[in-house]
Amino acid sequence: YALVILFVKDLYSRAALEANRALIGPETLLLSLQNGMGNEEIMREFAAPERILLGTTKHNCVTREAGVIYHSGAGITHLGSPAGNRAAAETVAALFNGCGLEADVIDSVKHLLWEKLFVNMTINPLTALTDAPIGAIATDPNLRELARALIDEATAVAAADGEQFDAQTVFSALLRTAETLSTGKASMCQDLERKRRTEIDFINGAVVRLGQKYHVPTPRHEVIVSLVHAKEG
Repeated sequence: YALVILFVKDLYSRAALEANRALIGPETLLLSLQNGMGNEEIMREFAAPERILLGTTKHNCVTREAGVIYHSGAGITHLGSPAGNRAAAETVAALFNGCGLEADVIDSVKHLLWEKLFVNMTINPLTALTDAPIGAIATDPNLRELARALIDEATAVAAADGEQFDAQTVFSALLRTAETLSTGKASMCQDLERKRRTEIDFINGAVVRLGQKYHVPTPRHEVIVSLVHAKEG
Protein backbone atom coordinates (compact mmCIF):
# COMPACT_ATOMS: atom_id res chain seq x y z
CA TYR A 1 0.00 0.00 0.00
CA ALA A 2 1.07 3.60 -0.61
CA LEU A 3 -0.18 4.84 2.76
CA VAL A 4 -0.99 3.20 6.08
CA ILE A 5 -2.57 5.38 8.79
CA LEU A 6 -2.09 4.39 12.41
CA PHE A 7 -5.14 5.34 14.48
CA VAL A 8 -5.14 2.78 17.27
CA LYS A 9 -4.46 3.66 20.90
CA ASP A 10 -0.76 4.07 21.48
CA LEU A 11 -0.37 0.92 23.55
CA TYR A 12 -1.58 -1.18 20.61
CA SER A 13 0.67 0.40 17.96
CA ARG A 14 3.24 -2.37 17.76
CA ALA A 15 0.62 -5.14 17.73
CA ALA A 16 -1.40 -3.39 15.01
CA LEU A 17 1.64 -2.87 12.80
CA GLU A 18 2.83 -6.43 13.34
CA ALA A 19 -0.59 -7.85 12.46
CA ASN A 20 -0.67 -5.75 9.27
CA ARG A 21 2.97 -6.04 8.27
CA ALA A 22 1.91 -7.41 4.88
CA LEU A 23 0.46 -3.97 4.03
CA ILE A 24 3.82 -2.26 4.50
CA GLY A 25 6.35 -2.29 1.68
CA PRO A 26 9.62 -0.40 1.16
CA GLU A 27 7.77 2.57 -0.40
CA THR A 28 4.82 2.63 2.01
CA LEU A 29 4.29 5.80 4.02
CA LEU A 30 3.28 5.33 7.66
CA LEU A 31 1.23 8.15 9.19
CA SER A 32 0.44 8.38 12.92
CA LEU A 33 -2.31 10.73 14.10
CA GLN A 34 -2.29 9.36 17.65
CA ASN A 35 -2.34 11.01 21.07
CA GLY A 36 0.98 10.51 22.80
CA MET A 37 4.69 10.35 22.15
CA GLY A 38 6.74 7.25 21.46
CA ASN A 39 4.98 5.94 18.37
CA GLU A 40 7.70 7.10 16.01
CA GLU A 41 10.20 4.76 17.68
CA ILE A 42 7.79 1.84 17.23
CA MET A 43 7.07 2.78 13.61
CA ARG A 44 10.80 2.70 12.86
CA GLU A 45 10.68 -1.05 13.46
CA PHE A 46 8.47 -1.31 10.37
CA ALA A 47 9.58 1.51 8.03
CA ALA A 48 12.60 3.68 7.27
CA PRO A 49 12.63 7.10 9.03
CA GLU A 50 11.99 8.98 5.79
CA ARG A 51 8.78 6.96 5.25
CA ILE A 52 7.31 7.99 8.63
CA LEU A 53 4.90 10.92 9.05
CA LEU A 54 3.43 12.27 12.27
CA GLY A 55 0.63 14.72 12.89
CA THR A 56 -2.50 15.78 14.70
CA THR A 57 -6.09 16.12 13.59
CA LYS A 58 -9.09 18.10 14.77
CA HIS A 59 -11.45 15.35 13.63
CA ASN A 60 -13.19 13.71 16.56
CA CYS A 61 -15.18 10.50 16.83
CA VAL A 62 -17.21 8.84 19.58
CA THR A 63 -17.93 5.15 19.90
CA ARG A 64 -21.72 4.86 20.26
CA GLU A 65 -21.67 1.07 20.57
CA ALA A 66 -19.70 -1.88 19.24
CA GLY A 67 -19.12 -1.23 15.53
CA VAL A 68 -20.90 2.15 15.56
CA ILE A 69 -18.66 5.23 15.35
CA TYR A 70 -20.10 8.76 15.32
CA HIS A 71 -18.04 11.48 13.60
CA SER A 72 -18.62 14.25 16.12
CA GLY A 73 -16.32 16.98 14.85
CA ALA A 74 -14.26 18.02 11.84
CA GLY A 75 -11.24 20.24 11.39
CA ILE A 76 -7.78 20.56 9.97
CA THR A 77 -5.11 17.85 10.02
CA HIS A 78 -1.50 18.96 10.45
CA LEU A 79 1.25 16.56 9.43
CA GLY A 80 4.97 16.50 8.84
CA SER A 81 8.07 14.36 8.51
CA PRO A 82 10.45 14.08 11.50
CA ALA A 83 13.16 13.08 9.02
CA GLY A 84 12.56 16.13 6.83
CA ASN A 85 10.85 14.36 3.92
CA ARG A 86 8.56 17.27 3.13
CA ALA A 87 7.68 15.86 -0.30
CA ALA A 88 6.10 12.79 1.31
CA ALA A 89 4.10 14.95 3.71
CA GLU A 90 2.91 17.16 0.86
CA THR A 91 1.79 14.09 -1.10
CA VAL A 92 -0.38 12.89 1.78
CA ALA A 93 -1.73 16.39 2.50
CA ALA A 94 -2.73 16.73 -1.15
CA LEU A 95 -4.49 13.35 -0.95
CA PHE A 96 -6.43 14.47 2.14
CA ASN A 97 -7.39 17.81 0.60
CA GLY A 98 -8.49 16.08 -2.58
CA CYS A 99 -10.89 13.99 -0.50
CA GLY A 100 -12.34 17.04 1.22
CA LEU A 101 -10.30 16.60 4.42
CA GLU A 102 -8.46 19.84 5.14
CA ALA A 103 -4.74 19.24 5.72
CA ASP A 104 -1.49 21.13 5.71
CA VAL A 105 2.23 20.39 6.11
CA ILE A 106 4.31 21.70 8.96
CA ASP A 107 8.07 21.53 9.42
CA SER A 108 8.06 21.64 13.24
CA VAL A 109 6.12 18.44 13.81
CA LYS A 110 7.75 17.78 17.19
CA HIS A 111 6.62 21.20 18.43
CA LEU A 112 3.08 20.35 17.35
CA LEU A 113 3.15 17.02 19.18
CA TRP A 114 4.31 18.72 22.38
CA GLU A 115 1.41 21.18 22.12
CA LYS A 116 -1.04 18.29 21.90
CA LEU A 117 0.72 16.45 24.71
CA PHE A 118 0.28 19.42 27.07
CA VAL A 119 -3.49 19.06 26.71
CA ASN A 120 -3.58 15.28 26.97
CA MET A 121 -1.21 15.03 29.95
CA THR A 122 -3.43 17.32 32.04
CA ILE A 123 -7.04 16.88 30.95
CA ASN A 124 -6.91 13.11 30.49
CA PRO A 125 -5.38 11.87 33.76
CA LEU A 126 -6.68 14.58 36.09
CA THR A 127 -10.31 14.14 35.05
CA ALA A 128 -9.93 10.36 34.88
CA LEU A 129 -8.57 10.15 38.41
CA THR A 130 -11.29 12.43 39.81
CA ASP A 131 -14.22 11.24 37.63
CA ALA A 132 -14.75 14.87 36.66
CA PRO A 133 -15.84 16.60 33.44
CA ILE A 134 -13.17 18.39 31.44
CA GLY A 135 -14.33 21.79 32.67
CA ALA A 136 -13.19 20.95 36.21
CA ILE A 137 -9.62 21.66 35.10
CA ALA A 138 -10.61 25.32 34.79
CA THR A 139 -13.02 25.61 37.72
CA ASP A 140 -11.55 23.48 40.50
CA PRO A 141 -8.64 25.27 42.23
CA ASN A 142 -6.92 22.00 43.19
CA LEU A 143 -6.98 20.67 39.64
CA ARG A 144 -5.87 24.04 38.27
CA GLU A 145 -2.88 24.03 40.60
CA LEU A 146 -1.91 20.48 39.72
CA ALA A 147 -2.36 21.11 35.99
CA ARG A 148 -0.03 24.11 36.21
CA ALA A 149 2.57 22.03 38.09
CA LEU A 150 2.42 19.32 35.41
CA ILE A 151 2.88 21.96 32.71
CA ASP A 152 5.86 23.47 34.53
CA GLU A 153 7.58 20.08 34.61
CA ALA A 154 6.70 19.26 31.00
CA THR A 155 7.79 22.58 29.51
CA ALA A 156 11.18 22.09 31.21
CA VAL A 157 11.44 18.67 29.58
CA ALA A 158 10.32 20.09 26.22
CA ALA A 159 13.06 22.72 26.44
CA ALA A 160 15.64 20.00 27.02
CA ASP A 161 14.12 18.22 24.00
CA GLY A 162 14.75 21.32 21.87
CA GLU A 163 11.25 22.85 21.94
CA GLN A 164 10.71 26.12 23.78
CA PHE A 165 7.36 26.96 25.38
CA ASP A 166 6.23 29.57 27.88
CA ALA A 167 4.53 27.72 30.75
CA GLN A 168 2.00 30.49 31.45
CA THR A 169 0.98 30.65 27.78
CA VAL A 170 0.53 26.87 27.69
CA PHE A 171 -1.50 26.98 30.93
CA SER A 172 -3.76 29.76 29.64
CA ALA A 173 -4.42 27.81 26.43
CA LEU A 174 -5.24 24.72 28.50
CA LEU A 175 -7.80 26.62 30.56
CA ARG A 176 -9.47 27.91 27.39
CA THR A 177 -9.66 24.36 26.05
CA ALA A 178 -11.13 23.08 29.32
CA GLU A 179 -13.75 25.82 29.28
CA THR A 180 -14.66 25.10 25.65
CA LEU A 181 -15.04 21.37 26.35
CA SER A 182 -16.45 21.93 29.83
CA THR A 183 -19.16 19.26 29.81
CA GLY A 184 -17.15 16.70 27.84
CA LYS A 185 -15.60 13.52 29.18
CA ALA A 186 -11.96 12.72 28.41
CA SER A 187 -11.15 9.46 26.63
CA MET A 188 -9.01 8.23 29.54
CA CYS A 189 -11.94 8.70 31.89
CA GLN A 190 -14.07 6.57 29.56
CA ASP A 191 -11.34 3.92 29.40
CA LEU A 192 -11.21 3.59 33.19
CA GLU A 193 -15.01 3.43 33.41
CA ARG A 194 -14.96 0.53 30.96
CA LYS A 195 -12.04 -1.21 32.70
CA ARG A 196 -9.76 -0.73 29.70
CA ARG A 197 -6.05 -0.03 29.71
CA THR A 198 -5.18 3.61 29.10
CA GLU A 199 -2.55 5.46 27.07
CA ILE A 200 -0.91 6.89 30.20
CA ASP A 201 2.53 5.41 29.36
CA PHE A 202 2.56 7.35 26.08
CA ILE A 203 1.26 10.58 27.62
CA ASN A 204 2.55 11.39 31.12
CA GLY A 205 4.83 8.37 30.84
CA ALA A 206 6.45 9.95 27.79
CA VAL A 207 7.24 13.07 29.83
CA VAL A 208 8.80 10.87 32.52
CA ARG A 209 10.95 8.96 30.00
CA LEU A 210 12.19 12.13 28.32
CA GLY A 211 12.83 13.68 31.70
CA GLN A 212 15.01 10.73 32.61
CA LYS A 213 16.80 11.02 29.27
CA TYR A 214 17.62 14.70 29.81
CA HIS A 215 17.99 14.51 33.62
CA VAL A 216 14.98 16.78 34.23
CA PRO A 217 12.94 15.80 37.31
CA THR A 218 9.26 14.99 36.75
CA PRO A 219 7.97 13.83 40.17
CA ARG A 220 4.35 14.85 39.62
CA HIS A 221 4.14 13.06 36.29
CA GLU A 222 5.61 9.96 37.90
CA VAL A 223 2.88 10.03 40.57
CA ILE A 224 0.17 10.54 37.94
CA VAL A 225 1.38 7.52 35.96
CA SER A 226 1.39 5.35 39.09
CA LEU A 227 -2.08 6.50 40.16
CA VAL A 228 -3.63 5.82 36.75
CA HIS A 229 -2.05 2.35 36.63
CA ALA A 230 -3.38 1.68 40.12
CA LYS A 231 -6.89 2.69 39.02
CA GLU A 232 -6.57 0.48 35.92
CA GLY A 233 -6.14 -2.42 38.35
